[in-house]
Amino acid sequence: MVTPIDEVSAFISETVYARPHELDAITLIIAATHVHKEVTTFPRLLVTGQSNTGKTTVLRLAKHLAFNVEDCSGATIPGLRAAFNDNRDNGLSVVVDEVDVIFGPSGMRGSASQLRTIACRGYESEATIRFAASQSSAIVPIYAPMFMAGIGEHCVPNDLLTRCVHVSMTAKPDSARKLNPGAPSWRAEARYLSEPLHAYMRKMAREVSRRFPAYDALHPRLTSRTGEIWGVLFTVADILGDTWPARIRNAFEQLATDGGGSPIDRQPRQVQLLLAMAEIFRAHGEDYLPVRTLSDELCARSAAYRALAGKRLYTLMTTATGVRADRKHIPNSDNETVVVRYASDAVPAADKILAELYPPDEHNEDEDMELG
Repeated sequence: MVTPIDEVSAFISETVYARPHELDAITLIIAATHVHKEVTTFPRLLVTGQSNTGKTTVLRLAKHLAFNVEDCSGATIPGLRAAFNDNRDNGLSVVVDEVDVIFGPSGMRGSASQLRTIACRGYESEATIRFAASQSSAIVPIYAPMFMAGIGEHCVPNDLLTRCVHVSMTAKPDSARKLNPGAPSWRAEARYLSEPLHAYMRKMAREVSRRFPAYDALHPRLTSRTGEIWGVLFTVADILGDTWPARIRNAFEQLATDGGGSPIDRQPRQVQLLLAMAEIFRAHGEDYLPVRTLSDELCARSAAYRALAGKRLYTLMTTATGVRADRKHIPNSDNETVVVRYASDAVPAADKILAELYPPDEHNEDEDMELG
């Protein structure tokens, strides 16, 4: 028997160019928005990639198929307040396109953005925020599913990234044929699917509420923040049955655990930067290096660091090591006094992290991890 969620899954697959496990994650997040008030935490879907990779298409799907969507792209603070106030009783889902404009390609801007506060706090059902208006203010509930898209793999802050299911899009090859989301027929099909999906998901609302949050029994790694983010998807998949439990487990393994990248890939940006700095020190075999040398080599490694080049990258280096750069006199150099960083600030800390990420039975003990 073909269910409404199976039809939605097929429609999403015919529209979006992505890997099967990514399509499954997108499908279940959209479907689960219709029961988001039955659970206490709900993930953000973050879709990243370069231009013309289908990011906005995923947001279009959410607008048509997710529960009670408000497009808050570029919204002002009064607009955000109105969106949450107007939907206080029924709830809503939020769509935000071009988050890289808000937070920058490196995710380091917009620390005081009201949207950042909503995105970070609003994944919990009891989350509120105080909005100011004229001479008064009001506390407004801000719990809502959120769909975001932006250019750059690190286009949101780390604290927000930990609340996201992150899908990285790639350009569609010319040979891949997909539906056109700008066509009237596509919109008509999306509208046709939306009501049956809502009715189907609402029938399982009580069961979702009863089972959540017993998600730790569904996968051993569904603990702490990871369980809060992925728990509703595992719960819904378990109730749906058929192939869905295996499909969401595969999506989780690919997107949120080592199955989708190395343990280092899953670390916060500051940790990745610390490890990269330690590698550069090891390669040079020096006790200290000019900050400019470190910066140039980091930028050569990654577009994320190039987006931070200059003072922001130097600031992040300090955050990563916990130590400010020092000035050092170097006789007979082109510039006799340069700003330097020391291997002793980065390498031992990196060694400790690597030892935790790669226990002795997994780590190659013949490899010399110390600076020579």
